[in-house]
Amino acid sequence: MSVEVYTRLREFLDSMPGCFPATESGVEMKILKKLFTPEQAEITMKLTPMPEPLSEIAPRLGMSESEASEKLEELAKEGSIMRVRTGEQALYFAISFVVGIYEFHLNTIDRELSEYMKEYFPYMAKAWESVGTKQLRVVPIEASLHDEKKVGNYAQIRELIKDKELIAVSPCICTKEKGHMDEPCSRPEERCIQFDMAAQAAVFFERLNYEDNAQYYLIWSALAKRAGAELEPNAEWPARCEQRLRCCRQHL
Repeated sequence: MSVEVYTRLREFLDSMPGCFPATESGVEMKILKKLFTPEQAEITMKLTPMPEPLSEIAPRLGMSESEASEKLEELAKEGSIMRVRTGEQALYFAISFVVGIYEFHLNTIDRELSEYMKEYFPYMAKAWESVGTKQLRVVPIEASLHDEKKVGNYAQIRELIKDKELIAVSPCICTKEKGHMDEPCSRPEERCIQFDMAAQAAVFFERLNYEDNAQYYLIWSALAKRAGAELEPNAEWPARCEQRLRCCRQHL
């Protein structure tokens, strides 16, 4: 029974934008068994990629709202699903393995999981090549664009985030993974920053420092410049930004 539920969980995660392909070695099953109990796997597969309240999720789980809340909070605390709040209401939804579950296990990643991931990432990278709709992609806007190549400076990066309400910074999971594999990085560990809803979720996982204004980010970006890192926001209105070093995610 447990093998069957993990097979279905793999298929469920493979349907998400980040993919989760099968391998001949079965290393992906080892990863899932390490991160999910059979019950947690069943609960996760009953979620959707859209934020939903307990009132909509609990009937699908066959649970009362109080019981469903306890189970979902546990999964969210572990980093296996996403939880955000709008006012006093908690919303839950399923997330991709990468970017998502893997990064949110920042506090619990150990050598065993690091070894599994080192073996598995090449399979994920190959799967990403064949995905038609990628997580980060160019969206056609049916308009002419001028090809103007420009490298943004730190002042422009600051402009992007000056109005963010919540900012959180966390260690780089790539660095932590390398540390478990006896490949320590000499650069600063805290290199990933989240804004607003992404920051809210990250703070909930109790894995980082946070501020409610841009001052910390300005200090952080100055340290990035000193360390020789490139700042890489994920969009024009970024939810996250990373200090990108040459050694980051070489397996990708």
